[in-house]
Amino acid sequence: MSVVQRSRRPSARPARVRLVATVVAVSLAVGQADQRSQDDDFKKLRAFTGTWEAKDVEAVGGVGDVVVSWKPMLNGKFIEQRYVFKGQGVEPLLHGVIVIGRDPADDVVRSWWFDSKGGVATSVLTSWDGNKSNWSTTFLNTDGTQEKSDENYLTVRDKDSYVWVLAITGGDKTGAVFNRVRPKKSEWPDPQYDTPIGLAGPLKDMAWWAGKYAANSVNAFTEKPTTGYSNCGWILNGKFLQFDSASLDSDLDLMRYRALIGVDPATGKLTGWEFNSAGTVGKYTVSNEGQDIVGKALSPDAGLLEYKGKMTKTEDGLKYEASGDLDGESKTIYGGILKRLK
Repeated sequence: MSVVQRSRRPSARPARVRLVATVVAVSLAVGQADQRSQDDDFKKLRAFTGTWEAKDVEAVGGVGDVVVSWKPMLNGKFIEQRYVFKGQGVEPLLHGVIVIGRDPADDVVRSWWFDSKGGVATSVLTSWDGNKSNWSTTFLNTDGTQEKSDENYLTVRDKDSYVWVLAITGGDKTGAVFNRVRPKKSEWPDPQYDTPIGLAGPLKDMAWWAGKYAANSVNAFTEKPTTGYSNCGWILNGKFLQFDSASLDSDLDLMRYRALIGVDPATGKLTGWEFNSAGTVGKYTVSNEGQDIVGKALSPDAGLLEYKGKMTKTEDGLKYEASGDLDGESKTIYGGILKRLK
């Protein structure tokens, strides 16, 4: 038999255990501090909530007024920014939507930009210097070229005004003072469900997605049954489809979801950028005339879901069936029946 004898000298093992425990504790504390920092950085952006206007702004080859609105979306996990740049003509020179939130992939505050010319951009909040938020931005033009920002910042002057400056590397620099205004009649048209006139390219192949639906689904991450409504309509001059849903699961938890679907200038592929009220961020590609979907979505709580799905047209709506691997360990099967509303 073996006998374990307690030494009178301090053992090296407890010291190593204490050291490892200390390192782990410090690492966890640092991680929690980083997360709190990102949460704080995101919360500071709430100062911009409201409607703002800037006059005589020089941008995108013209001069005009810009109206911007900021509001919480997806149960406050994200912020939606909408903008309209109105020139001298009847039609806006440019309008777009920006989704802002914490990206769980690299734990940064990120924004995703989509505009009425089909352009896409991503921007990372790099720092707050007092009331000034600094962003690093990459623009993807529809011809596949990229532009990067030398400067992109917002500075809060007071509760009723802020300054915006954007300088493109090797290109133009623009800026404006935005003043808070009362919300006007909506500058932003509601999603349209009829196929836009002259629509061409890959998006035309999935025009049959557009509509308003009552939905019975299964949550991809929890596999709980859900009941709710979904809308899929054209926005930004038909350059994107916006898919929104709101549903209750069997525990009466409210889940909201948004995807913006368009051609990714970086790849030329039909792509969906997706977000939900649990803080999930994902991206998928659509092929085979809107039927085949392949993507990844990262939930801060449930982990990484890699999935494949198929959307099919039914007599009275849509049917979606999908399966995936959750964190590479468990399989999940989910989908939904969407019945078109009249």
